[in-house]
Amino acid sequence: MKFSNAVSAAALTVTCLFSSTSAFVTNTRNLPNAQISSSIAPKNLFMSNDPLNQSYDGKYTAKQRLREEVESPFRKVRLLFFGGSTGSALIALYFSLLSVLKANMGGYTDIPPLDESIQNCAINAGGAVICAALAYRDWKAGEANLERIAKGGALAALPVMTAETESVQT
Repeated sequence: MKFSNAVSAAALTVTCLFSSTSAFVTNTRNLPNAQISSSIAPKNLFMSNDPLNQSYDGKYTAKQRLREEVESPFRKVRLLFFGGSTGSALIALYFSLLSVLKANMGGYTDIPPLDESIQNCAINAGGAVICAALAYRDWKAGEANLERIAKGGALAALPVMTAETESVQT
């Protein structure tokens, strides 16, 4: 009884597999040669439904973003470093401001003197401003590169006009 159930389950699986594979195969026996070539290959390989040619944010395609990353491969690392440094400097500024507040109020024995606390605040504020400016500058440079790459792609997609022919598609 168990053997016949296993055989019928295997037969059902094989039947389902063979019936579903016809959806992935194009039947080209009865089609003329022109229809065979157009049904199998896309007309324009560069403008096919490639997920890299789709824009996910409305501005730039994945190919354009990948090209920008190839042109400046460590931009994301620098952004992470400068952004993290900005956050670190802001956290240090918070604690040094607390230290200034405690030194100004008096009565606390475990804090540095007021002038040293103010100096620490100035250093942390300067570090936060400088790291934030470096991160912003790097981010703007990446956006400018993406804009340049997008303009180059739009320029490359234009038809070429020659003196002998009216237009030649690229």
